[in-house]
Amino acid sequence: MGQFSGKTVLLTGANRGIGKALLEAFSKEGATVIALVRNAKDESYLNYIKSLQDKYEASVSTHEIELTDNEKLTKLLKEIIKTTPQIDVVINNAGIAYGAPFVMTSQDKLKEVFEVNFFAPVTIMQLMARKMMKQGSGSIINMASVGGIEVNPGYLAYGASKSSLIFATECLSKEVGLYGVRVNAVAPGLIDTSMGHYKNETELNKVIDRTSLRKMGTVDDVVSICLYLASDKAKFITGQTIRVDGGR
Repeated sequence: MGQFSGKTVLLTGANRGIGKALLEAFSKEGATVIALVRNAKDESYLNYIKSLQDKYEASVSTHEIELTDNEKLTKLLKEIIKTTPQIDVVINNAGIAYGAPFVMTSQDKLKEVFEVNFFAPVTIMQLMARKMMKQGSGSIINMASVGGIEVNPGYLAYGASKSSLIFATECLSKEVGLYGVRVNAVAPGLIDTSMGHYKNETELNKVIDRTSLRKMGTVDDVVSICLYLASDKAKFITGQTIRVDGGR
């Protein structure tokens, strides 16, 4: 019996990086996971789900969705709410990275990044918060970034979208706390994933050199914080953004 046995977790971006590790971690702890992914037919993802089922008897249902399509996302979420008695944890993990000089960032690219990194999580939070308020319990976790806290050149779209997500996290926490619902954000720094390696080696080393621990983080570093925030151990923690950045 894991600590999340009998609990249901809604997770976006479950097919790679941190999301993939979160999927395994919650499956290992006995949760039923509703995974929202961009490509539900990806062979490596399907094999991974099969391995979790064999290893942990995991209960995972996968829904394919393009987060930029708000109409379809809303329809899917309403169906999930209708058919799922209780949703205990929501993790808005999916996100896209983008870097370009301020004057070279087009409106279209800015909108695309915000659609995935901000507007989709807001839609999910609006609908799931209502369900959790009726339940009288729930934990919402948003995957932010240190890029939404510290300002660096070339990150208008990404940084602004993550900064907005942090503000939304704090705002919602103020509105749903009386209903027993907690809302927090996790802000990873440089993590050893495909997204973490989008910089070239020189740029990566510059970031590592100004990190107190002088190394990249791992997905497990982020997962452990999410497991904690999702659990009753964090029952008095809400409206917070927890940095997992090695001391940047």
